[in-house]
Amino acid sequence: MAKSASRDPARLAVDDRIAEIEVRRSAVVTEILALEKKGVKPEAEPVGDSLDVEAMRLLISIVPPSTDKVSRGVRLAALHRERDVIDRALAIGRVRQIQAHADRVNQMVAAGAGTDWAELQRQRALAVSLLWTLNRRIHELRRRLTSVAGTPSLIADGFALLGVGDKTTFDRACAQANDFVDAVVKAGVVTRGEIENA
Repeated sequence: MAKSASRDPARLAVDDRIAEIEVRRSAVVTEILALEKKGVKPEAEPVGDSLDVEAMRLLISIVPPSTDKVSRGVRLAALHRERDVIDRALAIGRVRQIQAHADRVNQMVAAGAGTDWAELQRQRALAVSLLWTLNRRIHELRRRLTSVAGTPSLIADGFALLGVGDKTTFDRACAQANDFVDAVVKAGVVTRGEIENA
C-alpha cells in the first residue's frame, strides 16, 4: 500500500491557493509568449469587473479559461488581462498569507507554545549568565598566568564569547547579550537574581 504524502502542518490553505495561482500564471505567461512570438497583437481590451473584483474572485476559486472560439488577438488581450488579474490576486493573497501565518502563531502562543518559548528564553538567559561567569574566570586566570609566565600558550585562547562578562565591554555580541538579558528580565521570564546567581 502506497504511503500518502504527509501535509506540512505549517502549510495553510492560503499557501496552497497561492501556489495554484502561481501555476496558472506560469501557464498564462507561456501562452502569451507563444502568441507574441508568432507576431500576434492584442485586439480589443476585454471588458469586465475591476481588477480587484476579479482578483478576489480568483482567490476564491480558479476560473477556468474560456474555451470560446476567438481570434488570436482577442485571446492575447484576454491573457494579458488574466495575467494582470493574477498579479493583483497574488499581491492580495500574499498579504492574506502573512496575516494568516501571524494569526496561526498567535493561536499557538495562546494555546501554550508561549510558555515553552518563555522557558527556552529563560534557559538561554541563564546560559548567557553562565558564559559571562566562565569568561570572567578565564580572564582572571589568564591575567594571573600572564603575570607569572609572560604570555603562555593557552588552549583556545583569544575567544571573547559575549565579551569578558561585564557591562563595560562594548563588544557587539556582548551588547546584544546584555540587551537580551535585559529584555527577558523585563518580560518577567527570569529574575535579575537568577542571572547573577547562575
